Amino acid sequence: MIIKSSVYSTTSIKIAVLLSSIILLGSCIKKEKFDKFEVDPLDQGWGLPIIDSKLSLRDIVSTLKNNKNLTENLEDNSYTFTYYDTLTTVTADKLVVLPSQQISKDISVGIGLPKFSASDAPINQSFDGIEIISFAPNTQLKSILFKEGALNVEFSSTLKHSVTATVTIPSLKSSTGSIYTHVFNVPFSNGSSAPASLDNINLNGYTLDLKGAGATTNTILYNVSYKISGSGQPIFPTDKMSLNLGFSGLKFKNMIGNFSGLVLAPYSGSTDIKVFDNALEGDVSFDRATVVFNVDNSFGIPMDLAVDSMETQTAYKNKDVRVISEPNNIKAGQGILKISAPALSSVGSKALTTFTFDNQNSNISEMIKPAPNKLKYVLAPKFTSSSTDQFITDMSMMQIRVKVIIPIYGILRFYQLGDTLAIEKFPVRSGEYWTLDSVRFTFKTTNSLPVDANTQLYFLDSLGNRIDSLLNNPNSFIRRPLINNQGKSIEEAEQTTKIYMGGKRYDKIMAKAKNIYLKCTVLTSEESNKEQPNIQLFSYNYLRIQICGLAIGQARPKLQ
Repeated sequence: MIIKSSVYSTTSIKIAVLLSSIILLGSCIKKEKFDKFEVDPLDQGWGLPIIDSKLSLRDIVSTLKNNKNLTENLEDNSYTFTYYDTLTTVTADKLVVLPSQQISKDISVGIGLPKFSASDAPINQSFDGIEIISFAPNTQLKSILFKEGALNVEFSSTLKHSVTATVTIPSLKSSTGSIYTHVFNVPFSNGSSAPASLDNINLNGYTLDLKGAGATTNTILYNVSYKISGSGQPIFPTDKMSLNLGFSGLKFKNMIGNFSGLVLAPYSGSTDIKVFDNALEGDVSFDRATVVFNVDNSFGIPMDLAVDSMETQTAYKNKDVRVISEPNNIKAGQGILKISAPALSSVGSKALTTFTFDNQNSNISEMIKPAPNKLKYVLAPKFTSSSTDQFITDMSMMQIRVKVIIPIYGILRFYQLGDTLAIEKFPVRSGEYWTLDSVRFTFKTTNSLPVDANTQLYFLDSLGNRIDSLLNNPNSFIRRPLINNQGKSIEEAEQTTKIYMGGKRYDKIMAKAKNIYLKCTVLTSEESNKEQPNIQLFSYNYLRIQICGLAIGQARPKLQ
């Protein structure tokens, strides 16, 4: 601090006023600052270092302990933001629900007898049944292995004679390979029609083969062999026997067939990109950004994945602005992605398909700007047909995961940051015994970051209203050093700036000021006659800011 005394001050008065001013100044700052009184190397005069801070990129990152998206490559000290998200998961139990099935068949004897007595030879006949059914819509099923469900088999007769019927379902086999067979005895009683006879079985472990009688899919076979024993009553041509097969509560363990007709719902959603959360506005591109889709598929069915759109959404001042990518954002051959599937011989396994969108096959670098906070997708998966058998198990799943990789390498054309800081007022003010002529703030910056920073400081009152600004011209306040063709800083850049503020203006500001709002616009500067270069940040890059304040005024000692 330099104090210019009035003409009548003696040398001893100058020293006393200087020391008292330093003590006054020191009493208003934090205790740990007491050892900072020194000769100002920037001014070669007395001054108080207000700020002397060196902050490296590693220091900034170390405060982001919960940011698992940011990693440092220990080989070259570079940083990369990586965002993981599971976009959609399709499971078999949600995609395919087996409905209950009812098969009813009337079996006509086809004869008329005025009397059929016990002494007459029994009538032995057989009936083969074929039914076309569909346990799942838009599918061609060859077989189903059940893990839950019930089969109710009911046999009834309107004949006034005893009937013994053997019902066989060649299409249905137990876990041991036994074909379902059951004998039904329907006795004649008291001159009335025979009652119904029932059989209930638990289908767990049973396999239903749907390729009966030379068919290829969706066909079930059954057979009824029956014996009618005479009771002395007639047999009318309208008499019949009935077979009912009821499948209910069905859940599958495995199904084989063709499922290309199943419809998969499209996915619409987004992934947060929090690297841009503190941006007020900006135009940012990252030249090496990539978006990677990983698709796990344990359905034994090949798929197409149509990328209908990928687009970015940017938040400006609490407003969502959709920045839609170009219609041709995905170049030829990349709009429809082919998803592989495990083979029938590998039931229970899964196939992983990976697709990477980068500068070679998309406009991804154009999409990752300007400062987006979301990457949005519309994806349409679809099962496709194939010449080989397809399968679905109860554990089959298709999951689409995304990984957004953003190495810190690119261009900042206009990227704005802001922060509000509490200030400690420069303590010297005009008073009864001296007049503050001016305050000089001296800024020295040492920068190894490969970016410029246009900076402004605003004084704010208790309501956050701007009172005044510190810098008259904030443009190019912090300059970047020279960079090589890889975007790396190859030296440090030093710059010193002195800002003068008149005493009256200073007194007026400090009467109301409570906080300082720091506004910083970061950008990569243009080389002369060249395109704007890409830059790369490393953990060892740093910015040092030193600010000294000097008050210049006239002391008026109280005369005795």
